[in-house]
Amino acid sequence: MNIEKRVFDVVKQNGESVKISTRRPNNQEIEISDMEYSRAFTNSVIAGLLPQETLESALRKRGILSEEKDLQREEQGELVSSLEEELENTPSENKQEVADRLKDARAKLFEMRQERSRLLAHSAEAKASNAQRDSIVSQVTEFAKNGAKVWRNIEDFMNETDGNIVFRATYEYMTFTNGLPSDFIEQLPENKVSEKPEKKEEVVIKEEPLKTETAVSTEKKG
Repeated sequence: MNIEKRVFDVVKQNGESVKISTRRPNNQEIEISDMEYSRAFTNSVIAGLLPQETLESALRKRGILSEEKDLQREEQGELVSSLEEELENTPSENKQEVADRLKDARAKLFEMRQERSRLLAHSAEAKASNAQRDSIVSQVTEFAKNGAKVWRNIEDFMNETDGNIVFRATYEYMTFTNGLPSDFIEQLPENKVSEKPEKKEEVVIKEEPLKTETAVSTEKKG
């Protein structure tokens, strides 16, 4: 495993498959992305977007965000942790039921977190963070074959019309830099528990001593 970069395949919207890579940014690239953050934050404030603290305060005053919802989100997180531990200590034959409950609990937690994120996504900091992320992705995404950059600059990235490559490049960068594998969702404990396989019929070939033909019968496993 290469800890410096990650190589992956992307199927573009035209059906073409291309192998590209992502990596951690160097200091110069980080500095450029920091400038993008500052520029986007300033432009957002000038355009009338509120800083996150001000926006969150306004949302709490209107009851859209509340301590009750914060507590519900915290309790849901604790439930997920509890079910993960329960799943680990449950015998194999009973794991599926716990896994199903864990899937539901995690999905609910995700939605609760997304609800808060969607509301705060309208803050100046959120817009600036998106610009910073896009700047980094545009700089660290390269063709695996020769190391050439997929996009020459942030303008090229923002003008990209192929959503597949933009989404995948961003996803792979975010998971890679957070120490997660590309298939981290499949690696969640509840997704490693498979349904109990159905019994299959086994084809047994029996030789008849007095015949030249072979009789085929099916027997179910006990």
